[in-house]
Amino acid sequence: MNILSVLSWVATEGTGSYAVAKAAEWNMTNGVRLKLSGQRALGHRRTDLVRQSSR
Repeated sequence: MNILSVLSWVATEGTGSYAVAKAAEWNMTNGVRLKLSGQRALGHRRTDLVRQSSR
């Protein structure tokens, strides 16, 4: 399991290197998710934090 931040998709001033690292991690995770998609091994979880940010 890994936890990614919104900076996977949006960089702000002073966060360039962090955003690049998070984007790379997101892409790696998404690649594994796609490869294993037929095995029901992975998935997103709706946490309280995600629910609050979706409002």
